[in-house]
Amino acid sequence: MLRVCVALSFLAGCSSGDPEPVRSNWSFPEGNDLGHCASNPSPECAQGTPLENQQLVLTFDDGPGSRTMELSSWLAERGIRATFFVLGQDAAEHRDALARLSRDGHLIGNHTYDHFDLSTLRGAQVVLEVSTTDAIIAPWVNADHFLFRAPYGRWSSADYDALESSTMSKYVGPIRWDIGGELTEKYAADWDCWAHQMTAEECGDRYIAQIHDVGRGFVLMHDQDYGTPRGNTVDMIEYMIPILEAEGYAFVRADEVPDIAAAISGAGAVDRARPRRR
Repeated sequence: MLRVCVALSFLAGCSSGDPEPVRSNWSFPEGNDLGHCASNPSPECAQGTPLENQQLVLTFDDGPGSRTMELSSWLAERGIRATFFVLGQDAAEHRDALARLSRDGHLIGNHTYDHFDLSTLRGAQVVLEVSTTDAIIAPWVNADHFLFRAPYGRWSSADYDALESSTMSKYVGPIRWDIGGELTEKYAADWDCWAHQMTAEECGDRYIAQIHDVGRGFVLMHDQDYGTPRGNTVDMIEYMIPILEAEGYAFVRADEVPDIAAAISGAGAVDRARPRRR
């Protein structure tokens, strides 16, 4: 209890008993596989408030890429709002893409500046990775709904402590995923599909198979230029979405997932010593 009490004394004070609950956007102090997801359970993540059946959150990491604006407009034309976790080093060079994403109603999230594994960095470096990207994307973050996804999904108590005690405590996260984490005989991860020279349709069929099996949640994809010449995530999306729509699937933004919305609004008080488990 002592380490927690000392770390939080400037926020909430300490007593001889258990520490008082501390209100924070950061919700998962422990564990590399903890974070907000939305199927509960899923093959990738057992935390988070489930969405309704057949509700999906489309998320795209590592961009902006050369086709991000095309993807943004295509989704917007179908009334679909997605969430883009961008890298600062690419966002700095493609601010026009940030403007398009915001204008099309998508949510822009923080995926660090360099895509380093945060578990290999010291606390000040972790904060710098998030804050540098924050300075780039903040003007285009809708309604100050600041969401964070850790590179590779890696997350630890040290990362929590560093960000929680900084100005980056305004972020909600980490945001994980339910679908699209690994290429297997049945399922897919888009970046690995392209490394194995799969077509957009072959990769998309595996994503659809996992969506059918899991039923709801966060879909992990990448809008960076990883897939040429046989397959690309933008082509895969244009193949998948009409199929999913015909089957009755609906699409929501990450900030519409119940526990994430609660954390953004300040309703999600978190006990630092005893993180909530669902």
